[in-house]
Amino acid sequence: MTAAETRQASPPPRRAAGTPLRRTVLAWALALVIPMFGIAGFTVATDPSGYFRLNSFGSYGGDELFIKSSLMRYRPHEALLLGDSRAAFSDPRGAGTLQFFNAASGGASIADTFALLRRADLQSLRLVVLMVPVGDILGICRGESRLDDPMAAVRRGATVDALAEAVRHLRRRLRGDLPDHRFDGTRYPDGRILTPVAWDGSRAPRYRERVAAYRDAEPLDRILAEERPCTETLYAMRDYVEGYDAEFLLVLAPLNRDLLQASGTDEAAVRRVIAERLLSELPFAVDFTASRFSDSAHFPPSDSTHFRPEVGGAVLAAAIERFCRDPGRCVW
Repeated sequence: MTAAETRQASPPPRRAAGTPLRRTVLAWALALVIPMFGIAGFTVATDPSGYFRLNSFGSYGGDELFIKSSLMRYRPHEALLLGDSRAAFSDPRGAGTLQFFNAASGGASIADTFALLRRADLQSLRLVVLMVPVGDILGICRGESRLDDPMAAVRRGATVDALAEAVRHLRRRLRGDLPDHRFDGTRYPDGRILTPVAWDGSRAPRYRERVAAYRDAEPLDRILAEERPCTETLYAMRDYVEGYDAEFLLVLAPLNRDLLQASGTDEAAVRRVIAERLLSELPFAVDFTASRFSDSAHFPPSDSTHFRPEVGGAVLAAAIERFCRDPGRCVW
């Protein structure tokens, strides 16, 4: 049999089984992956939440903790203010001679602030201030931070929610809306320019309801007598900062006197217990829990928790002044 006859007698090559199925699967995979990459590219470039630390424009509704992590890379500063929403509203202008960046964020835990601190460039910093209410440093302060979440990149870069957030962010920017934060990171109350809130002596129902709820709360002096501060975590933060030749100051933020009185708290006992049990263990702390800044006039008529922005700035200035009295401190 000749070669030609052999080729004619041989059966034609069979198609590999399942080829159409593989092509269909591949087509579906590409149909899903390509839009996902498009969404991811758009959301990462826009970076509305600040997770990828590419957002230098400001926040338009993103996660404040991630936004501050991003903005502090682009805003010049010599001092860093950390804490929760009380500090986030505090105006640091005029608090000493250092230029502050307000890296505080609403709902931030001590674990969040420590994670944020580890992302900061401390090489050029002179001072780091942590301003929180005394309750935040009681008990166990360790835990996981949202900044350390391994799945955050997926949620903030390749989901429909991330795309919607990026679109809202871009639309507000193009419209010329005011961002949620000033250039120095301080939060604008309700998106408006940071100005003292007018007050005529009246209190909104929301304020009165909050005060009434505190009548069932345990007095703060009793809590302080039973709980211990998380000194290990606070010292770890201080040591981390001092490792960069900067100074660390812990400020115990003022609490509203209306809330203290509603819970039956003895303010003199609070000051005594803090001095004896906390300040003796934390020599880098300054206490304003029950102080002249606790007067209800320092709080807006609809908010019993957050002191006015200018009051927060005054607290910060007073804390730095008291902290710097000790010889050898604040040499900048």
